[in-house]
Amino acid sequence: MRRKRHHPFGCQTWVAGDGLCIPYGVRAAGETTLVQWYADIDGDESKVVGRLTEVVTETSRSNQGRLLGGPYHPQANSLLYLVEFDTPDGFQKAGKAALERISREGLSVTPMRYEIAYKCGEFGGP
Repeated sequence: MRRKRHHPFGCQTWVAGDGLCIPYGVRAAGETTLVQWYADIDGDESKVVGRLTEVVTETSRSNQGRLLGGPYHPQANSLLYLVEFDTPDGFQKAGKAALERISREGLSVTPMRYEIAYKCGEFGGP
C-alpha cells in the first residue's frame, strides 16, 4: 500500500512498501536524475547563500551527486539550485542530510519545492 509522505526537499512523494520514498516519475535504470531545488531566504541573503551553496555541494557529492548550477535567482523564489544524482536514493539521502545541516547550522532557509527530470526538456524547456 502506498501513502503520501512529506519529502526532505519539501514536496510529497509516495512511500513504497519497503519505506523508501519514491518521487513522482521514477526514473529508468542507468539514467541520471536532474533536480531543480527552490528555496527562500528568510534573512540577510549575503550571510546565507555562500554557506547554503557549500551545504548543497557537500551533501550532493557525498550522495552520488553533483551541483550543476546555482544559486540562480528565479522570479518565484529566492534561490534555485540544479543538482544531478546518479541514483534516486542519492537524491533522497542528500535531501535529508542537507535539511539536517541547514537546521543544525541555523541557516534561515525555507525549502519551497523541487522538480525532477531525466532530460533537460522535461523541465518545460526545449
